[in-house]
Amino acid sequence: MNTNKKDQKKIYKYTVYVIELDNPMTVYIGQSCWSPEERFKRHRSGIKSSKYVRKASNPKLRPDLYKHLPIFDKRVDAEKKEVSYAVELEKRGFKVFGGH
Repeated sequence: MNTNKKDQKKIYKYTVYVIELDNPMTVYIGQSCWSPEERFKRHRSGIKSSKYVRKASNPKLRPDLYKHLPIFDKRVDAEKKEVSYAVELEKRGFKVFGGH
């Protein structure tokens, strides 16, 4: 059995997350292999961050809007859900950035 680290492939899981921007009905939606909490920290610290999140006066995670969503094994599936969920949130009256 080969246990060489070069031969071991890292297994990622992908989540879709929602960040409230300047009011409860204005949100940013994204997907990442990082947990929503870690990805939010990265947005706030400027690491591959969205300009919408950076410019918001008091952004915060909205787990009430994403905790029910599944965790994905493939990035492409998370990306598809990000797009479809952005459309769903818009139909519910949210102004949505990202996810398109």
